[in-house]
Amino acid sequence: MSREIRLFWSGGWDSTFRLLQLSQVEGLVIRPLYIRDHARLGMPYELAAMRDILPQVRSIARARVLDVDLYDRGVIYRDFPNERVSEAYGRLAEEFGLGYQYEIFALLCEGLGMRAECAVEDSPRSKAKRAIDAQCLLAPCGEKPCGRERFRVVSKDGSSDAEIVFGRLDFGMLDVSKAEAKRVAQESGWMPIMHRTWFCHAPVNGKPCGTCNPCKDAMADCATGRGSCARPSPLSCRSQASGDAADYLETPEDVAHFTNAEQTSLPSRVAGEGAD
Repeated sequence: MSREIRLFWSGGWDSTFRLLQLSQVEGLVIRPLYIRDHARLGMPYELAAMRDILPQVRSIARARVLDVDLYDRGVIYRDFPNERVSEAYGRLAEEFGLGYQYEIFALLCEGLGMRAECAVEDSPRSKAKRAIDAQCLLAPCGEKPCGRERFRVVSKDGSSDAEIVFGRLDFGMLDVSKAEAKRVAQESGWMPIMHRTWFCHAPVNGKPCGTCNPCKDAMADCATGRGSCARPSPLSCRSQASGDAADYLETPEDVAHFTNAEQTSLPSRVAGEGAD
């Protein structure tokens, strides 16, 4: 029986790199997951990047890469309320500035009783990593699909907010820096795909804003040499994948791909291959 790994994928640098890594594992089944948040101005650009990248990943994959399961943020809050998770997330957000996506990841995984991998990298700017390091220890998952250990979190003191929020997530990149990821991508010939990723949360006129946290991260990487400007400069260009992002949802075909009209807890899917 094939081993399946669920991976939260946003079309960004870190999660795309991890998707490419996992795609090289023969016999593995990868199920990408994406959270639709219609309040995020970057969502159409992320979806356009994924639509562009997915067939390119499949063309070089040894693993079976399934269509992207799309879940709606509002539906997750409605169908899977969890006071324990939300209160723990609130405290982490206050102390570490943790992004709201981690609450959504936790609610979805708890609500569906599943585990999923999250591509948190080894970066001093990672708020998730700071929260994990402060409150948790890393426990090996006992499997190395890419030749490196995957980890789960275990609280240092019996119970912690970080364990509540991150407890159903697996991490395969906590010991991988941006510079190392770029080196691997270059050696593997993945850079043409990596340059099609999208990272900005709030694009302006189709271009990265330069002020959101991912844009700041990209600029910091360029300024310090971490990653050697592996992503397009947020102030000088836009992702190559974003060319038709502003209007791609307007065609009937794309509405069929990216809109779950019934708004249930079951995912809709991106692209052509069936999930099972």
